[in-house]
Amino acid sequence: MTERGYDAIYLSPHADDAVLSCGGQLFERAQRGERVLVATVFTADVPSDLALSAFAASTLAAWGLSRERVMAQRRAEDAAATSVLGVELRHLGLVDAMFRGDARGPRYRTWDALRHARARDDQPALGRVAAALARIPRAPFIAAPLAAGHVDHRLVRHAAEQVFGPRLMLYEDLPYAQSRLRRWRALDAALRAETVVVSTPGRAAKRRALACYLSQQGVALAQGAERVLEQRGGERGWLRRE
Repeated sequence: MTERGYDAIYLSPHADDAVLSCGGQLFERAQRGERVLVATVFTADVPSDLALSAFAASTLAAWGLSRERVMAQRRAEDAAATSVLGVELRHLGLVDAMFRGDARGPRYRTWDALRHARARDDQPALGRVAAALARIPRAPFIAAPLAAGHVDHRLVRHAAEQVFGPRLMLYEDLPYAQSRLRRWRALDAALRAETVVVSTPGRAAKRRALACYLSQQGVALAQGAERVLEQRGGERGWLRRE
């Protein structure tokens, strides 16, 4: 018997990104009987030979996790959250920007460096993301981050457009889109907004799923996502105009 393909694939740069921005619609799709995959890209363990930047070390301290344990914890949280929503999960095993580097040290040493870097300036990482995405199945619906405020999000969007073509749903990646979207008036010319209304059970499932991300203060994540749902009337994505 031929295995049934996926009805929808959501590309998540890090553990929590797709659930934070699209958890309600993930749940709704699963409830309709669709086969849905969340593909989380940057999930590899921290390289043991990398000297951590002060920024990375302070981030790990804030999360209460060691470099040896952090990504295993985040992968486990991602698995728990997607299980709550009833969707499948695949970890693609690339290294988070905060932990990428070489013999000269970390590539991104500050939050501002992560926030402002352009995908095309990190061609090695862009090539690795594109190769990883090329190995996952195709589906009639693929969602990628709009890429509002983190280089890894921009890498995933650019690689997805290379691999799958331009007809993606670009989800508003929270929390970055909340502060930056108002400045992106150029979006109106090329893209149209589409809001997915989330049912009461969908909202409850999203809250439960986000609470699984303990290292990321999941309850606070859930509260913030609920406020955005109220403001937007649902979960908003952007589609290329016909």
